[in-house]
Amino acid sequence: TLLNLIHRSDWGDKMRTRLLVVGWSPQSSELCKGQVKKDSIHPIYIVGCVPMLNDKFSTEPPKSVPRLGKHKDLENLLVTGDFDGVLLADIDARPEDVAELRDLCYREHADFLVVPNFFEVLLTGLHMEMLGKVPVLGTNRLPLDSTFNQCVKRMIDIVGGLFGLVTLGPLILIAMLFVWLESPGAVLFSQIRSGRMGRRFNMYKIRTMRPDAAKSDHLSQSTLRDDPRLLKVGKFIRKWNIDELPQFYNVLRGEMCLVGPRPERTFHVNQLKHQIRNYGARHGAKPGITGWAQISGFRGNTSLEDRVRADLWYLENWSIWLDFYIMFATLFKKQKNAY
Repeated sequence: TLLNLIHRSDWGDKMRTRLLVVGWSPQSSELCKGQVKKDSIHPIYIVGCVPMLNDKFSTEPPKSVPRLGKHKDLENLLVTGDFDGVLLADIDARPEDVAELRDLCYREHADFLVVPNFFEVLLTGLHMEMLGKVPVLGTNRLPLDSTFNQCVKRMIDIVGGLFGLVTLGPLILIAMLFVWLESPGAVLFSQIRSGRMGRRFNMYKIRTMRPDAAKSDHLSQSTLRDDPRLLKVGKFIRKWNIDELPQFYNVLRGEMCLVGPRPERTFHVNQLKHQIRNYGARHGAKPGITGWAQISGFRGNTSLEDRVRADLWYLENWSIWLDFYIMFATLFKKQKNAY
């Protein structure tokens, strides 16, 4: 193609931004994928790397990236080499060392770039703003922070919530009847869950376990395959997500959405926010009946870290069409780890 010809020509080589990387990090490895070859059709070309001041890398660079010397060689490399910019990938250096590297780049007419390791998630919301006369970076601008997007999503939730309760009401009643026949007692139950910004609400479900199954509230009490606490009809109800249908009522009340991160019990939230990095960020939107993590197979006894990453990806990439896709996939895609 024409694009390939341009990038493989001398003209295409001159169009690339040639970067010297100082330090290394997982983020720079992502940047490096498919970009370290001189003939790759990518706007940047990573020429090589040097370590930080202690001449060590916090993360080892790939073997495909040449190591061009020690940190003390950096100035000579910029003077004699052909670099368009310096990318600082490891920001564990002291502020004065970062400032010295920045000044060196200015002196040698090289761009100074930084991989913001401290903004490992929610990068689509990263923005610059001024607090008085001080420039600051923030990560609070995501698609669902828009009032317009919130209104559109809320209208879809109201229509979907009403439609769900009306059309699936008979199925809810039948499921409740079978639960009562196997295990007399209350067939609906509510649990306090954490919603948007940690606000608590009562989430409703059809009971699928013995009446005494919810007495303990611990991380180890997550439902497992062949869980002895499950009713026989409960296994079927859980497999087809029928137990979640009463949550259409939560949607109408504005406590939940049709699509969003699944709400957790408050006990779990208080534990996991100290155990899983960036866990609290998933509470930036209302929880949902279904979500990206669920259709991706991260439900049941699966990795909580993967589930959180999936939830954060959803928040960063939200769109109306993504919500419709998730709802469609929930209905027609075979659900993994559904028990």
